[in-house]
Amino acid sequence: MLGRESAYSRRIHLPIEEGADLAFVRLPLDNGSTHATVWQITKDRLGFLWFSTSDGLKRFDGYRFRDVRPEAGNPYSLSGREVKPLFNDRSGKLWVASDLSVARYDPLTETFTHFSSDPLVKGPVHDVYQDRAGMIWLTTPIGLVRIDPATGKASREGAKLANVLRSVLEDKHGTFWVSARESLEVYDRQTGKITRHIPLRDGDETERFTNISVTLLEDHAGVLWVASERDGLAMVDRANNRLIYFALSPQDDPNLEPGARAILEDKQGVLWIGTKNGLYGLDRDRTRFVRYRHDYDDPDSLSSDYVSALFEDDEGGMWAGADRGGIVRFSPHPAFRRDRAHSGEKQGDGEDYVASAYQDWQGNIWTGGKGVLYRIDRQTGRRTSYLLGGPRGGFANADVLGIVEDGAGKLWLATWGGGIHRLDPKTGEWKTYRHKPEDTSSLIQDSVFTLFFDRKGRLWAGTENGLTDVHIDEALTSGALLAGASAGGGSGTNSVAAMRRRVSSAYCERPSQAEEQ
Repeated sequence: MLGRESAYSRRIHLPIEEGADLAFVRLPLDNGSTHATVWQITKDRLGFLWFSTSDGLKRFDGYRFRDVRPEAGNPYSLSGREVKPLFNDRSGKLWVASDLSVARYDPLTETFTHFSSDPLVKGPVHDVYQDRAGMIWLTTPIGLVRIDPATGKASREGAKLANVLRSVLEDKHGTFWVSARESLEVYDRQTGKITRHIPLRDGDETERFTNISVTLLEDHAGVLWVASERDGLAMVDRANNRLIYFALSPQDDPNLEPGARAILEDKQGVLWIGTKNGLYGLDRDRTRFVRYRHDYDDPDSLSSDYVSALFEDDEGGMWAGADRGGIVRFSPHPAFRRDRAHSGEKQGDGEDYVASAYQDWQGNIWTGGKGVLYRIDRQTGRRTSYLLGGPRGGFANADVLGIVEDGAGKLWLATWGGGIHRLDPKTGEWKTYRHKPEDTSSLIQDSVFTLFFDRKGRLWAGTENGLTDVHIDEALTSGALLAGASAGGGSGTNSVAAMRRRVSSAYCERPSQAEEQ
């Protein structure tokens, strides 16, 4: 694991890259519901997706949403409208914690069984969890509550635990972890004793707000992670009985930390963290973050920077719930990855228009648009923009239709209406070749569709007026439009006329054995 340790606390600073390669598909909630905050997401055994929101439950069948809300006079309906914890147990029942109480939903009968008569099971409930023994555990403002699903009997556990608890988790070794607002405990369910205590504070002495949410997750390697609304992302250092925090802000200022609301590890081992400042992906090797944020100009970006819920479906698709941003779905590992300019990189209204693409000998990707050329560093993902012809080129409306590279590493660009341009990436020097009516040795036409280097190093250009052989020297000259190259012994004049047509692509055929000899 790479990264530097911050001076103000034991925070590890990993590189944070801005991601633009994923497309987030937005799903509107029930005809534009004004309560579009999604808190948790799960799937029942019938295949329906469930979303807990500030406006009840939403059930999604793959095509449309169905609202599940309290119904007056119906004792088998949802008891409260504000729904947060949502848990699908091993029997296929859905546990729903509203602002009033906890209920168990049966998808087959579509009815709720309420526990509101039990004084131990009162809202708000912060988390619902099932251990290996099948017991249901609730974290509540009065402590830890256990429910036996077979009998429905509830009992209070962990008298020595803090009163206000946030979440629980049983790790692969059977250790039972309980998170409170200010600490992480290990609770022995047999003896009722606390066997380990770890403060949640990250070392910063500045007074900050209380932890509204603390979520626990164990990853594929057995590492226990803590996502805290106040303190952010941390991993548990069991050997030293402490938390090691990971900075989610580039600056060494704890007040700029966005906190962590949701956490999930996908099937590829990538750790996803929902925060108030976007969605973070931590690679499987835990060496770098990629951050995705809402972009007002990009309809395929996150719908909101506050990501409050995460879920992975059976097909590997990811679902994210946002505060006042509804639901988005995205593929974390798509077959096709998107690259789009960020707001600070944009060079005009057509920054997302790509007319050509090329990979140079160093592996960099070059893309041509309207009046602009972009270089994408494959190692870092960083984009660099170049105005066509240089800062004072004046070719803002010329589309870059083709890109090729010569033996010296210089790039040649075919443009519509702007002729041919040459860029030296090492020096940033531009050279422009245009058609000049009074100069017969100039480019034949300014609308160039394609460029191609043959095996002899000659540059060919396909233009609106035919194919031309471009001589690469300081005074660009062109051949005679393949004069005399007619097939079947035709006259040179007819050959030239035949080639005076739009040429939009060119290809160099592999030589025959006779030609090679």
